[in-house]
Amino acid sequence: MTPTLNGFMRETPEGDIIMAALTDTGEGVVVVTTPANPFVPKGMQPGEARSYTQQVSVNYLDDPSDQRYSGSLTGTYTYVGTYQVTVPAGTFPAVLFRVKCEGRVGPAHTVNTGYNFFSPGVGMVAMILEEDVTAFWLFNIDSTTGKVLMSK
Repeated sequence: MTPTLNGFMRETPEGDIIMAALTDTGEGVVVVTTPANPFVPKGMQPGEARSYTQQVSVNYLDDPSDQRYSGSLTGTYTYVGTYQVTVPAGTFPAVLFRVKCEGRVGPAHTVNTGYNFFSPGVGMVAMILEEDVTAFWLFNIDSTTGKVLMSK
């Protein structure tokens, strides 16, 4: 996903693609969500939204049994629609999914919104992630990140 973020995905028997864990080697943690994060749900129609609630566990990579933080998130996964997307790798037909979630993990309160464009036979061709994470006076993240497919 990035030089320091790796997502662990699998297909469910129903055909959904989910991401059960994410490692952040820059922070030295593995984040496990139960149930897993929806990534590409099968059978959704444009405009349809699905809500979810999940438990989050943030553990150290060098000792995954050592839990650093835990908490819960609630969110909504929405199939926004279909688009023609042009990125450096070319122009692709794509579906757009929006993921909005909010919750508390350890001392942090987080509000995130992600927009993911997927193209059949290609995968993710573009994404935007807006993050707002605050943990009292300890830290604050307020960022917007975008990524596009550079080559196919």
